[in-house]
Amino acid sequence: MKKYDTITEDSIPACKKGEIVMRERPLISVCINCYNAEATIEATVRSVCAQTYENLQIIVVDDCSTDRSLEIIRTIEDERIEVYPLPKNGHIANANNECLRHVRGEFVAHVDADDQWLPDKLEKQWQFLNEHSEYGACFTTAEMVDEEGNPVDDERYRLLNLPQPVMLRQLLRGGNYLCHSALLARREVMDAVGQHDRSLLYFHDYDYWVRMVTHCPVYILPEKQTIVRLSSTSNSHMSEAKQQAHVNEFAQIAYRSIVSCPDDLFLQAFADELRRPGDHTPEQTAWEKAFVLLNMIVYLPGNRALGLRRMAELFAEEGYARVAEEDFGFTPRDFYALSASFVYDDERVRDRLATAETAVVQLEGRQEELTAETARLTEAAASLTAEKNALAAANAILTQQLASASAAHENAAAQLRLIAGSKSWRLTAPLRALSRMQQINRTAAHPKLKTGEAAACKVMLYGYYGHNLGDDLFFDTLLHRYPDTIFTLSEGDGYEAFFARYPNAYAYAQSNAHVQKLNAFGAKLHKERYFEKLLRSKCDAVVHIGGSIYQQVGTWEEDLRIRKERYDRRRPFFSISSNFGPYQTDEYRLFWREQFQKCRDICFRDKDSYELFKDIPSVRYAPDLLFAQPLPTVPVTPGQTFLSIFDPTFRGRGLSEETCSGYMNTVVAVIRELLRRGQRVVVSDFCWFENAGGIEAMIAQLSEEERQQVAVVNYTGDGNFEPVLTAIAASERVIATRFHAMLFGFIGGKKTLPIVYNPKMRHQLDDLAFAGASPDVETFARMSVDEVLAALDGQPIVDATAWKAQAVEQFAALDRYIEEKGGRVVPAT
Repeated sequence: MKKYDTITEDSIPACKKGEIVMRERPLISVCINCYNAEATIEATVRSVCAQTYENLQIIVVDDCSTDRSLEIIRTIEDERIEVYPLPKNGHIANANNECLRHVRGEFVAHVDADDQWLPDKLEKQWQFLNEHSEYGACFTTAEMVDEEGNPVDDERYRLLNLPQPVMLRQLLRGGNYLCHSALLARREVMDAVGQHDRSLLYFHDYDYWVRMVTHCPVYILPEKQTIVRLSSTSNSHMSEAKQQAHVNEFAQIAYRSIVSCPDDLFLQAFADELRRPGDHTPEQTAWEKAFVLLNMIVYLPGNRALGLRRMAELFAEEGYARVAEEDFGFTPRDFYALSASFVYDDERVRDRLATAETAVVQLEGRQEELTAETARLTEAAASLTAEKNALAAANAILTQQLASASAAHENAAAQLRLIAGSKSWRLTAPLRALSRMQQINRTAAHPKLKTGEAAACKVMLYGYYGHNLGDDLFFDTLLHRYPDTIFTLSEGDGYEAFFARYPNAYAYAQSNAHVQKLNAFGAKLHKERYFEKLLRSKCDAVVHIGGSIYQQVGTWEEDLRIRKERYDRRRPFFSISSNFGPYQTDEYRLFWREQFQKCRDICFRDKDSYELFKDIPSVRYAPDLLFAQPLPTVPVTPGQTFLSIFDPTFRGRGLSEETCSGYMNTVVAVIRELLRRGQRVVVSDFCWFENAGGIEAMIAQLSEEERQQVAVVNYTGDGNFEPVLTAIAASERVIATRFHAMLFGFIGGKKTLPIVYNPKMRHQLDDLAFAGASPDVETFARMSVDEVLAALDGQPIVDATAWKAQAVEQFAALDRYIEEKGGRVVPAT
């Protein structure tokens, strides 16, 4: 990748020097705030002057620079430039507001004093907003460079187009990914959002984006038109010294954003976190916001400060208190319990917590020593004369908790609320932490289903936790097939709600505060992933289910080191419905050969993978297990075409920009032609992490009338497979850029055109001896609409009957093992 050249005066068109030729286009006001940027400000301003969009007002606010910045700005000859020096330094938010006070244009853009634009940035953004009135602002993606102009591998401003509610959720849950220097917004939007908050030093722009996305939909142009320079002195550089300020500012923004968010937008954005279904009254929505705020500080997982603050405000009003109890079963006593378990992010408390974690883990598994340890702590606490009375009361409460949890609950909640800030409370933290850790340990070892029934055995479950429809259906099939076998997992953050629906699944998120504490202690003892090992030690067997789980990509050496621990001869290991590769080295293949020899059963879903290891007794082959997945029985809609697409620009694809652009253009052209013919089009993506980005970018190219005719049915990662499967069943034809969309097309007897995006699809087609067209993504990107539709119409109907019957063989070895353990096996219907 080349360096980005500095824009010089000679690169500015002649019409932009001296007399400015204004075009019949709206005025765009460009805001630049500058403070001590003598090394970069000239290149920044000249990159604005060099824009192909010429009708500009260029506002430069100098925030009382002490270097030559102001002198350099005044040497640039362009009548569109307006310079406003401030009398004293007021920091970046104040300078931004000063820029906005001078805005006259219908559109507003911003660029930081150390960033640059490519020449057609504003042109492309204005064209998009001019054609899409539903969007209030348009960003571009950004190329990160170092101080010398060399590209930096930094994806903080990644492409992630999402619907307005999902974008708001992503900003609040995942942090900022919108670039200040990449903005072009309508003037009326900026006026509605208001000024930058001058109380925020680091997150002023992030706060502005949250307020903007709350106000209107925002689009990200999938082109790197903005160059962002990283340096040790810029506000884009992170350091440890800023961490506490970041926490405080984020908490301020998160609380204000959630509380003030319009109710309908909030209910859409956090639909999967709501505690009650259906419509909500304003009072019910206020409580839903409070519950969401309980885990809103992403920098401090488990910190409940914001939720407790809001709950205290709501409980102060009788009407809200009644709604909490009647509609959510949440009483003041529940609030007291939450308050009692909360610890503020104070350095002294963190030090005591670190000591407590050590004591907790050391005590784990030594139940017989608990009484002696409690006595020791009681004696030590009693020696603190100054806190004698408070400590005695706290110890009495803790003793009651250990003896009888039900009788102690009411007294503990009241007492802990009174002494939560006292020294004695901090000193007795180890015992409280011990109780919580023991609860996790007991749950992990529990031999019962969630229904209370005894389980036949316990299995450690591994898979692909990416909210992908195919992989989630793997989980669903497995859990229904073995209803009295407990499956437990320690990875897959964001999957708690998915697995909560199954009585035989226990999911422990890595973000769980207690899981993190156990892992942190294990790390001190050089025992990585301590909690995962603890869970696995309590299981009878290990199952790894998933498609492309043996790929030599990314940090594969680290992946092998971690996964090697899962393969031991003490517990039978089963690998179900996977494929091997792609791989590049013999080292990778030989590693897995050694591991597979330790396993009870490895069942590949393609013959190419099987051929690599067929001499190993434990290795078998059967078709992908979802060949046995029935589609819903629904009437077929004449002329309906189901398009399974993906985002070609998503990380890891490895496709060229030309191929990405060609793929998206071909998809859009096919949709337009089908609509022109009066046919129905259903567009879908199977992966929640990607679906909005790919589909949004393609749908945005359609006219408003065309968009109204296209049905978008995505899998949202919530375990509701029915909408996508029903849409396939109701279609006559399938264009599939997804492995399992191709399989479901074959299962349903549809004319199916596979778009091959990786070797696993090609191997599956070879196993089927598929005689139809199957272009790869690069070929599809160059095909005309007529070529695509002709290929689709000429596709043969695949008879998948034999594959459906053979697919259940994926479970053959695990079936035998579960039955040997006394468990039930429920065949697929």
